[in-house]
Amino acid sequence: MEFFEYTNKYAIKQLATKTRRSDISAYELSETHRQLGSYLAISISDFLDMKDITISHPLGKRIGEQIDESDIIIIGLWRAGLYVAEGVRSVLQNSPLLLVKPEKNRGLSEKDRQELPKDLSGKHIIIADSVINTGKSMLPVLDELHASGAKSIHIASLVMPTSTAKKIKEIYINHNNVYIHTIRTSENSYIGKGGTDTGNRLFGDCHA
Repeated sequence: MEFFEYTNKYAIKQLATKTRRSDISAYELSETHRQLGSYLAISISDFLDMKDITISHPLGKRIGEQIDESDIIIIGLWRAGLYVAEGVRSVLQNSPLLLVKPEKNRGLSEKDRQELPKDLSGKHIIIADSVINTGKSMLPVLDELHASGAKSIHIASLVMPTSTAKKIKEIYINHNNVYIHTIRTSENSYIGKGGTDTGNRLFGDCHA
């Protein structure tokens, strides 16, 4: 298992600051999530497969390279992970995107399972979410997908508590096909309500 945190990148510092502001619109916040999702996808791309393609060059036909998306699946955790997932897909534009709503401590629903390919062996799976707080929603999904024989599983998140990051590292320390990519870790907990809930802020229903 490998863990990557991008806190100290200057571009990330600027975008992460925007996500923490209370005076930006829901739309601007969602666009920032998309940009951060794109950054995570570019970082994840280093672990994906490449293929040669024929391109039109000013001097004629040439061979170029592009990511082989035939075996990539993007899974976004509804609802706060929607825009991160869309940011990932802006880079991996030919990869299917499945939105799921896992239950805490239970993982994917039967409906979600039916929408996934029956055979996940050899697939690169990217699980996108904005905030991984306790891991109670994410970990059962990760466990299930890991057991499916996927070639690699990449968690793409914007923030998670350091305690949760430590827990995931300890569980998957001996699994070399699991990768965690997070914009930042924090000592804070992210159980919000109303105006402090990420989903409410993203969708503009902070009165909820």
